[in-house]
Amino acid sequence: MASEDRATNPWMIALAVILPTFMEVLDTSIASVALPYIAGSVSLAHNITPDNPVFQQHYQGLQTMLQQFAGPAFYQPAERALGILDRGLSQQAALLALVDDFRYLAIVCTVCVPLVFVLKKAKAKAGAVSSAH
Repeated sequence: MASEDRATNPWMIALAVILPTFMEVLDTSIASVALPYIAGSVSLAHNITPDNPVFQQHYQGLQTMLQQFAGPAFYQPAERALGILDRGLSQQAALLALVDDFRYLAIVCTVCVPLVFVLKKAKAKAGAVSSAH
């Protein structure tokens, strides 16, 4: 019965509204600043075409590196280089998907904050009889 008489603390309400908003802004700013650095100098997701000279240079460099360090008898350096590039592309796609998932969860949490106010218990009137039990 004491919990029903207790008033809602306005600082807790403010914290419940401000914290998800702060997290969403922080996520957006980190993603905006960090993603270009995480993607690296060769962004494979945008430049993985056979006609792109930057992609061809990166691909040739990987082939040369694989031949130099593994010796002349290295098995299919072209296919191995494509495998390395594919793994890098998959890692970039996974990172972007995780960032998007985090954003969506932040939006869902922000939207759920008003549900606290909608679903809270109604205060009983002084003369009313409780019919819950």
